[in-house]
Amino acid sequence: MADATDLKSVGRKAVRVRSPLRVPFLSLHKLHCNDRGFKSRKDFFRIFPMNAVNDNWFYRLASRRNLLLAAAVFVLVILLGWCGVLNIASSQRLLPAAYRFADRQLVYLGVSAAVLLLAAAIPFRFYCKYSWQVCAAGFVMLVLLVFFGVRVNGMKGWFDLGWCYFQPSEVFKGVFLLGVSSILCSEFWMGKRFWVFLVYLLSWALAVAAQPDFGTLAVYVGGAMAIYYMADGKWKYLALGGGIFAILGGAMLNVHPYMASRIYNFFSGGDDYYNTLWHLKQFELAAAGGGWTGTKLGGTMWSSSYLPLAYNDSALATLAETLGVLGVTVYFLLLGAVLFLLYRLGTSIRSSAAKLFVFGTAVLLGWQSMLHIAVNAGLIPTTGLTLPFVSYGGSSLVGSALLVGMALSAAQSGVEESENI
Repeated sequence: MADATDLKSVGRKAVRVRSPLRVPFLSLHKLHCNDRGFKSRKDFFRIFPMNAVNDNWFYRLASRRNLLLAAAVFVLVILLGWCGVLNIASSQRLLPAAYRFADRQLVYLGVSAAVLLLAAAIPFRFYCKYSWQVCAAGFVMLVLLVFFGVRVNGMKGWFDLGWCYFQPSEVFKGVFLLGVSSILCSEFWMGKRFWVFLVYLLSWALAVAAQPDFGTLAVYVGGAMAIYYMADGKWKYLALGGGIFAILGGAMLNVHPYMASRIYNFFSGGDDYYNTLWHLKQFELAAAGGGWTGTKLGGTMWSSSYLPLAYNDSALATLAETLGVLGVTVYFLLLGAVLFLLYRLGTSIRSSAAKLFVFGTAVLLGWQSMLHIAVNAGLIPTTGLTLPFVSYGGSSLVGSALLVGMALSAAQSGVEESENI
């Protein structure tokens, strides 16, 4: 595949230079966090003429537009989080403390809103400056889980803080993405960026696999490989990385036979109804009970009684029983709007690292949502994975809010840096 290219004006000559990102509209020609694009605004507007009198209007317009888009993203995230609170309350209505989880999730939603706003207010250049320190701290937290983590449902992925559980793999998704974007947009690693990227990804993947958390592992690896492709990655390296992580997946199946049994029964159509296929059957029954319009809030029967982890790993099935096909469609539209707005924010950024981070945020959120939806729809074998902004859990909600907040910071900082060329 030919590399993506762009035209750069140098004096009276126009030369073709390599662009690091496969993204439309605004290509780049440098690879570092403080990428300022062309050497001067004159160089930029020789190729993209917009206003002969005031060539800075585009950046001011993009900055104002980004503020409006960021506000829309914030509102949509809060709406999705509120849907999650109502969904959790519906799934727990038959329990003695029916609204205990919903009350906690409401508190987590308030904390997440504050985290999102705070993360968005911090300049993205600050994240870039301390990216390696932050990434190292996040990785160490994952490694410490092996020694000090608490095992829940067979997975050693939480720290017990006394008043709540803390799941680093959910909270540090934004930190993980920051490391990926820093590596792929760094001049220091030119010529060997894939190998540095692979070592970084493999380190995080092994730390997650040690828990073991197959769902989060799929999110990290699949999302990172897609982001590498967006950063003008080569197919031969993608194939090599895919082969390495396929071997890692095979090793996990060998060490944890219950995973292999779950996959085998899923594809062979086995009759292990009360063991590996139990969760899958409950997905089908809960979704079928919702019909077109759902049983409405508080009217769920299957999700409240039989569906395992109806408030978390089975959030979409609960949503389907509560709101029906029409309600799930509305949820898809809200989630799609968030991803589309992140895409629109990314198209106005000149900084390569900021651009890649914003697009990467959309990729990670979309990929995790797709995996959760596919599991709940019975399209792939079951695995524990939260639905962003909807599933119960402070770590998941705060982690997703932190990721979006950092993306909004990148969107605004990327335009401001370009405006100061």
